Amino acid sequence: MQEIRSLLDEAIEARTKKEAESSLLRLRGISNSLAGRIDSYAHEKLDSAIICAKEASGRSKDKERWTHNSYQDWYLFKNNVNAFDAGGEPI
Repeated sequence: MQEIRSLLDEAIEARTKKEAESSLLRLRGISNSLAGRIDSYAHEKLDSAIICAKEASGRSKDKERWTHNSYQDWYLFKNNVNAFDAGGEPI
């Protein structure tokens, strides 16, 4: 769970979109690996957080708004996964 948040932070704080690519690629890989293991709402929120982080990376026109949206979706993802985790593998 902490790795996902750290990767979101890295992508958002990247100085250029190109610099954010490796974090975003890793995030997409994590998201793909979670598909089917978490409920669809949580998965949608993670995907949305990644999309918003991509928009916030580099010199974004609306960096503050995209950053806020990314962290809001992250929060909803995290709380949904924590609420429904029934002792399965830690994420």
